[in-house]
Amino acid sequence: MSLTKTIKISEETHKKLTDLGFKKETYDDIINRLIKNYDSDDHLTPEQEAKYESMINEIKKGNRKGFKEFNDEDLDEKIRELSN
Repeated sequence: MSLTKTIKISEETHKKLTDLGFKKETYDDIINRLIKNYDSDDHLTPEQEAKYESMINEIKKGNRKGFKEFNDEDLDEKIRELSN
């Protein structure tokens, strides 16, 4: 049996973790996935970050020209592929 620890997080952090999680994923799973991704060598370059930030801002403004539509299942599957 593994030991567990209790940590205090804000409601906002709790919501963000919930939003980042996949179906049936525990908070421990979510946090470990985030740590794994953070520890990987696959970080974006500043240029890539700027490009994706620009794309996100366009989508937020309602400009979806040139963007392919995906449903939730497609996105979940692609994220799982990239997480492995």
